[in-house]
Amino acid sequence: MDGDPAGRDAMERILAAAAEVVRRHVPNRYGVCVGCSELGGRLVFIEYCGQRQWAEAVRAAYARPAE
Repeated sequence: MDGDPAGRDAMERILAAAAEVVRRHVPNRYGVCVGCSELGGRLVFIEYCGQRQWAEAVRAAYARPAE
């Protein structure tokens, strides 16, 4: 992927989307995901939030450590 500028750009966009999901899908004081509640009207406990699980997995797999 290092030799493909389009691939790098795509990965940057995916990591930015994952960061936004992590920022929005946080627990409220009852442990319910705020992002799921606001965006889809779903009451999901944060530990079962599929969006946040996806974002954390993407960041764990592809984010580079801070240099």
